[in-house]
Amino acid sequence: MKVKFLSHEAVSYIKKNRTSVFEAIKNESFVDHLNNRLSLTWYTDSNFYRPTINFYIDRNISPIKTDIKNSKIIHSYFKNLTESQASEERFWAGLAIEQKNYEYLNYRWGNDDKTIRYRVVYHAAGKRGFMYHGLARLWWFAHITYDESHNNPYKYTEFCFEYPHILEKMLYRNYSNSKEIRTGIIKGIYQYINEGGVYRIRYLDKLYNHISALSGAHMLDVFTEEDIKQITIKELNKYLLEDKK
Repeated sequence: MKVKFLSHEAVSYIKKNRTSVFEAIKNESFVDHLNNRLSLTWYTDSNFYRPTINFYIDRNISPIKTDIKNSKIIHSYFKNLTESQASEERFWAGLAIEQKNYEYLNYRWGNDDKTIRYRVVYHAAGKRGFMYHGLARLWWFAHITYDESHNNPYKYTEFCFEYPHILEKMLYRNYSNSKEIRTGIIKGIYQYINEGGVYRIRYLDKLYNHISALSGAHMLDVFTEEDIKQITIKELNKYLLEDKK
């Protein structure tokens, strides 16, 4: 069996009828509901085999604390996704409607129609959509931070789940499309904090604005990952010193 790649019709139906869909799937599966409401062409098979994903669920802790483990789990199943494929709403929606995966989304985000609106389909276009999606978000956090050269390739993934605003604020900026730039930023923030730097979200805002300004004055591609890392450390330390004055 392969992951269902939903049609535009199916995605649109879920978005327009999320409240009634939520009520209906209390008594039938998502797949059965779509079969009953739409034609048999509401999906096609994707190129990816549908794994049985055993999400980590621990009801003794806050669900948010399970994100890092589940990010690693879903990334391990879909390491070969391209960024173009991983941006596709119809792929993630097809994965989300599978019964076990939908049960996980209810555990993590709550059992109401908001989970359908934000976590089963995209509530907005582009990066904002997949950074809210309950499964796509996990994959993207791991993909962006995965470092196969390190003994623990998920070292920076773990770090970014500890400080999620690093990616959440970065990914809406154009320069986040460059692996060199985003990796340099993450490694720079990591070193700054490990050397005793104070983490503040407003420092991130200033840093990202600074890098945006650099992209206006220069082609950011001329900077190496190490260049961006050093710029990041320098700027964050400057903000910290300004606060101490």
